[in-house]
Amino acid sequence: MQNYYKNKHNNLILEDNLDTISTTSSNNLDISNFINNTFNSTIRKRPSFILFNKIKYRDLLLKYIIANNLPFSIIESLTFNNLIDYLKDDLPTISRRTIKRDLDLLYNIEFNKIKDVLNNNNSLFSIILDE
Repeated sequence: MQNYYKNKHNNLILEDNLDTISTTSSNNLDISNFINNTFNSTIRKRPSFILFNKIKYRDLLLKYIIANNLPFSIIESLTFNNLIDYLKDDLPTISRRTIKRDLDLLYNIEFNKIKDVLNNNNSLFSIILDE
Protein backbone atom coordinates (compact mmCIF):
# COMPACT_ATOMS: atom_id res chain seq x y z
CA MET A 1 0.00 0.00 0.00
CA GLN A 2 2.87 2.31 0.74
CA ASN A 3 4.23 1.87 -2.79
CA TYR A 4 0.80 2.75 -4.17
CA TYR A 5 0.77 6.05 -2.32
CA LYS A 6 4.35 6.82 -3.27
CA ASN A 7 3.63 6.16 -6.96
CA LYS A 8 0.11 7.56 -7.33
CA HIS A 9 0.10 10.47 -4.89
CA ASN A 10 3.29 12.38 -5.42
CA ASN A 11 2.08 15.37 -3.42
CA LEU A 12 2.16 13.34 -0.19
CA ILE A 13 5.35 12.77 1.72
CA LEU A 14 4.74 9.55 3.59
CA GLU A 15 6.61 8.08 6.50
CA ASP A 16 6.99 4.34 6.94
CA ASN A 17 3.88 4.02 9.12
CA LEU A 18 1.53 2.65 6.50
CA ASP A 19 1.66 -0.86 7.90
CA THR A 20 0.13 0.34 11.18
CA ILE A 21 -3.42 0.48 9.86
CA SER A 22 -5.76 -0.33 12.66
CA THR A 23 -7.88 -3.46 12.38
CA THR A 24 -10.65 -2.10 14.58
CA SER A 25 -14.22 -2.17 13.41
CA SER A 26 -15.37 0.54 11.06
CA ASN A 27 -17.80 1.82 13.70
CA ASN A 28 -14.93 2.93 15.93
CA LEU A 29 -12.83 4.36 13.11
CA ASP A 30 -12.92 8.13 12.69
CA ILE A 31 -11.76 9.30 9.27
CA SER A 32 -9.73 12.26 10.54
CA ASN A 33 -7.99 10.08 13.12
CA PHE A 34 -7.39 7.46 10.46
CA ILE A 35 -5.73 9.98 8.17
CA ASN A 36 -3.71 11.63 10.92
CA ASN A 37 -2.60 8.48 12.70
CA THR A 38 -2.12 6.15 9.79
CA PHE A 39 -0.37 8.21 7.21
CA ASN A 40 1.47 10.79 9.33
CA SER A 41 2.01 12.76 6.19
CA THR A 42 2.76 16.31 5.38
CA ILE A 43 1.36 17.79 2.23
CA ARG A 44 3.60 19.77 -0.05
CA LYS A 45 2.11 23.16 -0.58
CA ARG A 46 2.35 25.26 -3.67
CA PRO A 47 5.25 27.69 -3.35
CA SER A 48 4.06 31.01 -1.99
CA PHE A 49 5.81 32.98 -4.72
CA ILE A 50 3.46 31.64 -7.42
CA LEU A 51 0.90 34.31 -8.20
CA PHE A 52 -2.76 33.42 -8.32
CA ASN A 53 -4.33 33.69 -11.76
CA LYS A 54 -8.10 34.22 -11.58
CA ILE A 55 -8.64 33.37 -15.25
CA LYS A 56 -6.76 30.07 -14.87
CA TYR A 57 -8.79 29.31 -11.74
CA ARG A 58 -12.07 29.93 -13.56
CA ASP A 59 -10.90 27.85 -16.52
CA LEU A 60 -9.90 24.91 -14.29
CA LEU A 61 -13.14 25.15 -12.34
CA LEU A 62 -15.20 25.12 -15.54
CA LYS A 63 -13.27 22.13 -16.90
CA TYR A 64 -13.81 20.32 -13.58
CA ILE A 65 -17.57 20.91 -13.75
CA ILE A 66 -17.79 19.84 -17.39
CA ALA A 67 -15.58 16.76 -17.03
CA ASN A 68 -17.58 15.47 -14.06
CA ASN A 69 -20.98 16.49 -15.42
CA LEU A 70 -21.76 18.56 -12.32
CA PRO A 71 -24.44 21.24 -11.98
CA PHE A 72 -23.25 24.84 -11.93
CA SER A 73 -24.91 25.30 -8.55
CA ILE A 74 -22.22 23.13 -6.94
CA ILE A 75 -19.88 26.12 -6.74
CA GLU A 76 -22.37 27.94 -4.56
CA SER A 77 -22.78 25.05 -2.13
CA LEU A 78 -21.54 25.49 1.41
CA THR A 79 -19.34 22.39 1.39
CA PHE A 80 -17.62 23.35 -1.87
CA ASN A 81 -16.95 26.85 -0.55
CA ASN A 82 -15.60 25.40 2.70
CA LEU A 83 -13.21 23.26 0.67
CA ILE A 84 -12.06 26.23 -1.41
CA ASP A 85 -11.65 28.40 1.70
CA TYR A 86 -9.57 25.68 3.31
CA LEU A 87 -7.29 25.45 0.28
CA LYS A 88 -6.88 29.19 -0.15
CA ASP A 89 -8.88 31.56 1.99
CA ASP A 90 -8.56 34.64 -0.20
CA LEU A 91 -9.96 33.18 -3.42
CA PRO A 92 -12.61 35.27 -5.10
CA THR A 93 -16.07 33.76 -5.11
CA ILE A 94 -17.43 32.82 -8.50
CA SER A 95 -21.13 32.55 -9.13
CA ARG A 96 -22.83 29.92 -11.26
CA ARG A 97 -23.82 32.68 -13.68
CA THR A 98 -20.15 33.56 -14.21
CA ILE A 99 -19.36 29.91 -14.88
CA LYS A 100 -22.27 29.75 -17.33
CA ARG A 101 -20.92 32.81 -19.16
CA ASP A 102 -17.49 31.17 -19.27
CA LEU A 103 -19.07 28.02 -20.70
CA ASP A 104 -20.90 30.04 -23.37
CA LEU A 105 -17.63 31.72 -24.28
CA LEU A 106 -15.80 28.39 -24.42
CA TYR A 107 -18.60 26.93 -26.56
CA ASN A 108 -18.39 29.81 -29.03
CA ILE A 109 -14.63 29.48 -29.28
CA GLU A 110 -14.80 25.73 -29.90
CA PHE A 111 -17.71 26.15 -32.32
CA ASN A 112 -15.73 28.67 -34.36
CA LYS A 113 -12.72 26.34 -34.42
CA ILE A 114 -14.85 23.52 -35.81
CA LYS A 115 -16.50 25.89 -38.25
CA ASP A 116 -13.09 27.03 -39.53
CA VAL A 117 -11.92 23.44 -39.94
CA LEU A 118 -15.04 22.56 -41.90
CA ASN A 119 -14.83 25.69 -44.06
CA ASN A 120 -11.20 24.95 -44.91
CA ASN A 121 -11.96 21.35 -45.77
CA ASN A 122 -11.55 20.58 -49.47
CA SER A 123 -12.89 17.05 -49.35
CA LEU A 124 -16.38 15.66 -48.93
CA PHE A 125 -17.78 14.70 -45.57
CA SER A 126 -21.14 13.83 -44.12
CA ILE A 127 -22.79 14.43 -40.79
CA ILE A 128 -25.32 11.94 -39.49
CA LEU A 129 -27.59 12.88 -36.62
CA ASP A 130 -29.37 10.20 -34.65
CA GLU A 131 -32.35 10.83 -32.46
